Amino acid sequence: MRPASRNLLVTAGILAAGLVAYLLLSQPGESDNNRILGQVEAIRAAAAAKNTPGVMREVSETYHDRLVSNPDQLAFLLSRRILRGPDAVDVSIDATSVTITGETATSVSHVRATHGTTVTFDGSITAQWRREPTRRLLVIPDHTWRVTSADYPASSDLDQ
Repeated sequence: MRPASRNLLVTAGILAAGLVAYLLLSQPGESDNNRILGQVEAIRAAAAAKNTPGVMREVSETYHDRLVSNPDQLAFLLSRRILRGPDAVDVSIDATSVTITGETATSVSHVRATHGTTVTFDGSITAQWRREPTRRLLVIPDHTWRVTSADYPASSDLDQ
């Protein structure tokens, strides 16, 4: 290959890579509200598929609530008691509203859990979210939202 042809090919490759990088970086990102709604749907789909890792992908490493002290305990409960085993439940989520305040957000979802034909939970769950850094295509800085805590009625609250 002649040096002039090689130089032209290298220049064209650099321009093409620059154009691709520009297009990827200049894409308008999805709104935070839509991101969270999509992640709530991802949680629902993972729960329906009995996929604990799918649910945990949306949970922050700092997760805790009044009954669960860390994400490892949540993953254990999901995999052993809630999504699998003899007492596995089916979960549906609808009517989610999202309120975003800076780096945090709150979502309120109506959740219905059934075990066979028995409804075991039918009420609202309020989830607290936090914007956390991530990377798109392994190199482009981005952010995602993850659940940091949740407020839900305990079984004793439901009996009253």
